Amino acid sequence: MTIDPPLLLKSIPDSRESEPSATQIEDWLTPYKNVIRSLSIESIDWNTIQVLESPAESKVKPAPDRNADPNWRRWVLGLFLADLISYPEASDQAELHRLAAVAAAFPQGFSLYSIQISGAWWPVGYTGWYPITSQTFKILEKKAESLQNRRVTPSSLNPAEPPFLYLFNYSVASVFKKTPLSKLLMSRYAGQIKNQTPQGLAAIAVSEDGSRVAKRFGMELTGQFKVDHKVDQVFTCRL
Repeated sequence: MTIDPPLLLKSIPDSRESEPSATQIEDWLTPYKNVIRSLSIESIDWNTIQVLESPAESKVKPAPDRNADPNWRRWVLGLFLADLISYPEASDQAELHRLAAVAAAFPQGFSLYSIQISGAWWPVGYTGWYPITSQTFKILEKKAESLQNRRVTPSSLNPAEPPFLYLFNYSVASVFKKTPLSKLLMSRYAGQIKNQTPQGLAAIAVSEDGSRVAKRFGMELTGQFKVDHKVDQVFTCRL
């Protein structure tokens, strides 16, 4: 079944803040944590899975103007909540302002996955990719140790040249791993990447699952760097 996007987004809080406080984040996240903790996976109707791309009306607006759209704000916050649900460790989680910035720069590369639980719609996973310059790719490929953080700047697609792609994220709440939802998420993600006929792929892995999936896409470890005393691994490949 297909659900009207505003109905799916209605369950997500609306926030104009790019850097909310820890208390605000916990207030947003607590209902999701409670639902996931009490979830019986056998009770899930997999036919209720919904994939929500960026709101259509926001795509035609310049990036700075998108934040005036409440549906855009809810969609970005849905991506953020799906990230927090997927990564229990705070050091592995995306920052809302960083996630919002890359989603605004290249919204067509991001997809939010929701599912119906107890009559409500909950964001439980997301994927994101975007093009990067050849110079950025070379840094990830040859000089990963020089990186100071995970901020990889998006570029625009050039129709005349196959792109280099950065795989920003592919994650789902742990309870949904190895289920129809995670299989759909990965198959759609792989299809999106393949459709771009890229000349190279890059990713920064913050978990074992991330490293495993990077290798599944044909990437190899090309370096590593530290963020908050934790080692992040950089994967790349040329196609």
